[in-house]
Amino acid sequence: DDVFNEVGRESLTVLAGSCSAESVKSVSVSGPPAAVEALKKALKEHGIETGGGTRVKLVDGTESSSGGGADVVVGMGGPWKVASAAGNADTVLVTYADTEYAINAVADYLAGELEASAQMPIKVSGVKPPNCG
Repeated sequence: DDVFNEVGRESLTVLAGSCSAESVKSVSVSGPPAAVEALKKALKEHGIETGGGTRVKLVDGTESSSGGGADVVVGMGGPWKVASAAGNADTVLVTYADTEYAINAVADYLAGELEASAQMPIKVSGVKPPNCG
């Protein structure tokens, strides 16, 4: 498990926003139900409440809905899956997978315990990611 969690942490990429975040106190999460539950569980382990506060939208590329109204949009599975859903979110993250390990990395980031260090492997139209790492 430690190796998988490390891979999740090392691959977290910021498309927009800061390379690291101030710890959030509370979040509301939307997206695919299994991923939402995994993120809620991981956030709870950090002592972060769910149900209000920072709005986080998990996107897996199968939804046509935009990230409109979300503070943080997380593209699971790659940057091409989040580009059209990013809307005007302050922070856009990419996990490259929807595993619990990738979700744990998102929770670590939201808890202020992880500086995302991965670089974009491709160019995404209209996106200029910060130089993290």
